[in-house]
Formats: sequence, structure tokens, C-alpha cells
Amino acid sequence: MNFKAHPYRSVSLLIVAVMAFWALVGYGLFLVWDKVFGPQAPTSLPSPWPSAGGSAVRTVPMPTGEMVAALPARTAADVLCTAVPEQSWSKLLGGPIAREIDGLGYCHVVTATLSLEVHPDDAKPFTTGATKPVRVGGHDATLAGDEGKTIANLFVTVARTSPVPGMVYPMLDFDLTEDFRADSGRDLPAIVQAIGDAVVPAVTAPGLPLPPVTGTGNELPPREVGGVPGFGIADSAYPMAAWQLCTQLAKALSVPIAETKPKMDGSCGNVSTQAAFATASYVPPTFREQEKSWPDTVAGRPARLDSDRSIEVKLRDDSNQSVRIFSSAGRSTDRRRDLQEFAELVMPPLLGR
Repeated sequence: MNFKAHPYRSVSLLIVAVMAFWALVGYGLFLVWDKVFGPQAPTSLPSPWPSAGGSAVRTVPMPTGEMVAALPARTAADVLCTAVPEQSWSKLLGGPIAREIDGLGYCHVVTATLSLEVHPDDAKPFTTGATKPVRVGGHDATLAGDEGKTIANLFVTVARTSPVPGMVYPMLDFDLTEDFRADSGRDLPAIVQAIGDAVVPAVTAPGLPLPPVTGTGNELPPREVGGVPGFGIADSAYPMAAWQLCTQLAKALSVPIAETKPKMDGSCGNVSTQAAFATASYVPPTFREQEKSWPDTVAGRPARLDSDRSIEVKLRDDSNQSVRIFSSAGRSTDRRRDLQEFAELVMPPLLGR
């Protein structure tokens, strides 16, 4: 270069070069400083636990077939968190884990640097990164990872689309996030796919498909179904709950199962004879315990006589789910006593006995 011909240009280039050099030096020092003195990746599980708004995971029966798509929301969260043992979660996520049902009502599993949320969904998957179709636990799925390599999503189809919006959620959504300070180089899409391969078969073991819904009352085909030992109707998918209720009402009133009207909302419509009739509904668990008075007892469980025709029986001590029975199956003038006796006849199988 001719310095004499271009004195100002030469000086400018030197200044730019010096500035670039010091910028690189400064950036290098920043990286070292941030690595040594900046925020560090956590090394222990979060505390306190469960987190604010969260609650402990409950033991619930595992669904089969496509019934995972028709579980009450709280039950679905417990099912997904307990689908594999704690040791399996630790192996899948690479370290000690903690589980909860978080404030959103999702199954939430964490390590020191990873956070996984799993929940049912009825919407098409939405992602911001590249996606690809995969097979997970024998089901069609979509796998996605963001460009920053700190988030991976897995959407697994576990049931056919339902004609009953708000009652059936045919997809499972797995969202895995890495603490932004961890900088671990882990393959999050591979991890979340391995999690799906473990969880999905556990909650879709061979069993019944979702039944077709007919009529304007969301009725299901009648089916005789007994209670799950130790659980009964508690934490059942809505179709299973409806079938169990109709089974017991039909037996109590000596009515053929084919004449019952199970419904998609977990209730059994009018089961009747010339002398009596009864209906029942399953009240699923909620995420917060509701203050209720249970001054009566049916089959050894807390109960509440709402009237001389209606009674509600609490199913479990660890959650506020119940069965409501409305009946006119009385044989005396004491309707409240007749109702309680009818409930005593119906409830034991619904309690898993």
C-alpha cells in the first residue's frame, strides 16, 4: 500500500484494526469473566418443592387403549408423571429428578438444569423450530427443536379426533427446556423422543379405543364394566366412568345393560323400571381441594345427602372426586333412608371393592 499517497486512509485503517483487536480482546475477557463470575448453571434440584402453585403427584391407575385422551385433567397429569418409575425418569433425564403437578395443571419433571412439562392437547402442534415426523411408542408424532438448542418439543397422537370438543385430547405434548446457563451440548430432541418412547406405551397399553358418540346427548354404546380393584371409578376416563355407573345402576335395578345410557361426560342417564329410576354422575378431581361438608356415610365413605332424592359420595381421601346418585328407588315413606340404602348397594364396586 502507498502510505504517502493515502495518509488519511492509512491512519483510518490502522485505527479500525486496533479497535477490532481490542474488541476481540474485550469479548474474550467478557466470555472468561462470564464463565468464571457470571450466573452459573444450578447444581441442585429446585427448592422449595412442589413449586409455588404446584401440588404433589398422586398414585392413580394407568389407562389403556385410547382412554388417556379422555381422562379428567388432574388425573391425566398424575398419570403422565407416574407413567414410569422415578428411577426411569432419572435415567431418561440424566440425573436426580423431582415431580409435581404445576400451577398450569401439567405433569412437571425437573433436574437441576432440565425442565419437562407433559400434558394432553387437542390443538395442532405449534413450534418455532424445524420439525420432522417420527414414530413414538407405535404412534405418529412430530419432533421439533429450536435454533438455540435449549428447547425441544414432541407431539404424539394417541387417539382419533373426537367429535366432543373439550372432552377428548388426542395428543400428548412433551416440552423439554434446558436452563439457558447450562451450555451442556445435550441433544434435547433425542432426549425428549426417548422420554416419549418410555411414557407413551405405558399410558396406551392394549385396551379399548375411544367409543363412538351418538345422538344429541353424547351417548356411548352400552358396555358392562367393573371397577378397578383398589380404585373403582376413581380417576377413570370419562367413558369408563359412565360404563361403571350404568353397570351398577343396572344391576341394582335389574335392568339389562343394553337399556342403559352411558354418556361421554362420565354420567349414566335414566335407568328405570316401572317402579323406580336412577341416574348417576362422576365428579372428577380438581386441582384444588374444595371445602365441602360430608356429614353422612355411605359404604364407609364420607357422603352428603343433598335431598331425599340426591346423594354425593366422596371417593378418595387424597382428592376431592365423588359420585352423585339421584334415585327414586324407594320402598318406604322414608325417602332419605331408601336413597342411602340404594347408594350402599351401588357404591362398593365403584370404590374398587
